[in-house]
Amino acid sequence: MVITKRAMPGKSSKGVSPLVAAVLLISFTMAIAAILATWATQYMTQQTATLTTKGNEANCVYARMNLDTYTYDKTSSQLIAIINNDGRIGLQNFTLFLYNGSGISRVSLETDASVTNKQNTTLPAGEPRSFIVNGVSNITRFRIVANCPDYAFVDKSV
Repeated sequence: MVITKRAMPGKSSKGVSPLVAAVLLISFTMAIAAILATWATQYMTQQTATLTTKGNEANCVYARMNLDTYTYDKTSSQLIAIINNDGRIGLQNFTLFLYNGSGISRVSLETDASVTNKQNTTLPAGEPRSFIVNGVSNITRFRIVANCPDYAFVDKSV
């Protein structure tokens, strides 16, 4: 004996048609996929930036800089410094900090007008570079730093 379910007289069976159900499921799935894709893109961009920064910091372990010689002439207010890249990576973005009784001055050795021989190129490992800075007066100490300030620097009292 086969039992079949019949609609009650006067009442129709209610439900969602299979076509509407499929459209709703696909729409819901696409919305979740769009949210996940946006999140994943932002997450990967953030992680890539973090890893790039950490990689550059790790390279700084191989950075070394040494002051070969310097001359400070008080009468002409000129500082001549020759540094040597003793590390294993190229150095760039050299900055000179001048200490005197009234404070600290900052000079970009690549762009400042007081630097006679500006050099914007990377200093390769094992090579020296000289800097001639004019308008230097009454300094007691100077510090030269490169793109890895914790590893590539020289600090000298005058």
